[in-house]
Amino acid sequence: MSDNDSTEISDLPPVGYDRFPRQGSYLHSRAEVIFDYDSSRKITGTVVRDDTEPPGLALIKLDDGRVIRTTECQWRPLPVVDGRDGS
Repeated sequence: MSDNDSTEISDLPPVGYDRFPRQGSYLHSRAEVIFDYDSSRKITGTVVRDDTEPPGLALIKLDDGRVIRTTECQWRPLPVVDGRDGS
């Protein structure tokens, strides 16, 4: 959460089996990911969380199994071609 956000984590309803933040349009999208702005080393993955309401968390599961926050990398959604992702 940003320093300017007035919502405290303790004010948020807990995530549970039937309680989860509303998800955005990137959920399940394939993504191309780079780190430290180094476009010579790319890896692909799948967006597994895309909160559109607090806490605003977005996660990508990389194809090598690691899970990262979108704030830890630079990423872009891959285009969908004939119903398949562009990876």
